[in-house]
Amino acid sequence: MAGAAFCIGLKYAGTENLVAFATLRSVIKDFLRFPSRPMGECAGRTTVESCLMVLLISISLVFAGSGNCEILRIIRFLRSRVGPQYPHITYGSHMAIHMSLGLLFLGAGRFTISQTPESIAALVCAFFPKFPIHSNDNRYHLQALRHLYVLAVEPRLFLPRDIDTNKLCLANISVLEVGATELRRLPIAPCILPVLSTLQQVVVDDENYWPVCFERSRNWDQLEKALEMSAPIDIKKRTGCLSHLEDPDRLKSMLAQTLTMEQSICWQIDMNDLQQFASERMVKQFLSRCLDTKGTDLSPPELMKRHQVMLLFYNAVVKDRMHFLPVYLTLYDHVTKSMPNNIDVWQMKLIDAYLSRSQESEHPLISVELIQMMQELFKQEMEDSTRELCLPLREFLSRRRLDPSYVTTVSGPDLQRAFCVINYYNLLPNMLNGVDLSTGTVNYMRLLYEFRRLNLGAHTIFGLMKILQSLATEVVTLDEAALLAYTMGDQ
Repeated sequence: MAGAAFCIGLKYAGTENLVAFATLRSVIKDFLRFPSRPMGECAGRTTVESCLMVLLISISLVFAGSGNCEILRIIRFLRSRVGPQYPHITYGSHMAIHMSLGLLFLGAGRFTISQTPESIAALVCAFFPKFPIHSNDNRYHLQALRHLYVLAVEPRLFLPRDIDTNKLCLANISVLEVGATELRRLPIAPCILPVLSTLQQVVVDDENYWPVCFERSRNWDQLEKALEMSAPIDIKKRTGCLSHLEDPDRLKSMLAQTLTMEQSICWQIDMNDLQQFASERMVKQFLSRCLDTKGTDLSPPELMKRHQVMLLFYNAVVKDRMHFLPVYLTLYDHVTKSMPNNIDVWQMKLIDAYLSRSQESEHPLISVELIQMMQELFKQEMEDSTRELCLPLREFLSRRRLDPSYVTTVSGPDLQRAFCVINYYNLLPNMLNGVDLSTGTVNYMRLLYEFRRLNLGAHTIFGLMKILQSLATEVVTLDEAALLAYTMGDQ
């Protein structure tokens, strides 16, 4: 029985196989009862003790590096047998007990046992079932060979680390074994992984963290290198989630995640909603330094600006896009400038081009609703400039070409605003030479027809109409949507 148990220990070394564990534990309990039975007296206490030590080493091999509490209790019980009432307990028994304890906490829990043929051979030499009577006993087995177990040591400890706090954390992981179709959940990490040759996938599938997957056909070498160096695996915590130590039952995390699951944009923000995410350092600092206005009297424009910034910040937090908050704030700065320039116009054009190519994306990087809000604010600024600068813009559109004389007729600030409008609507000189404004009435249908013949876009036509509306005494109100519908219908 002891020999068969030793074979089980070698076969399932480092696997934490529960069936092998249950079998060996049952046999150990039987051997612990042998001294009080006639069978034990017939076999001899020394023989029973040697077999018991083999069983103890075997079960420690199966759970090497795991620190299993039940095996530790067995070791503790056997270690307590000291005194003259235990004459059959020799130096070899204590050596085997401490070897089992060392296997159970191999490398302080960072290592386990490999199952390669070379490793099995080293284990047979190291745990050869002939134990010495005293410390100088080398008659049947050289005690120096007991150190050969180090040749079978293998690092397979999976160490998750929170990338934001740079601290080790707890996380649920699952593995997909070779030939299997479903993931198998492992004990919560940090934990020892099964033998890598039996796996085809290792996944961090914790609800509090973004998933991380190691696949044999893709990035398996990264996992092997990390395990070999006992390096941690960086994982990213989801927005609103706490660690397993801070929120074991996930009650607080689920409360905050109800906000992150919203698919629509919330336009009225409550500071209490943002406080749900105050456990994150960046969120807490931004709230205290930028949005906390207690004891401060704000003017209506300042209140509006605070509300809009809070809206951008709220979207970045609940959608887990804190890394994109600087982009939001930069765009907002371009939109709300008192004196925009051409760089601001080009920023809005680039964003508009990006959105036009990402409409089919299920999870766009940029919130479409928020960008449209900022585009509308910028559009209002351009329309205001168009009404105020209609005469300089008319002169620009009526010239056959742009020459220095036009620049000298417009003041500096107005010139900058005029060129922003020209750039925003893609206007060119000589666009209004065929338009008769002397009657005070503009035939918009004729203009639309003529502009379409010039292959002008709806955005440019809308800008021209705004200029003409500011100049003409009798106008027809048109919006950009109607112009777009007209141009699409004409196509």
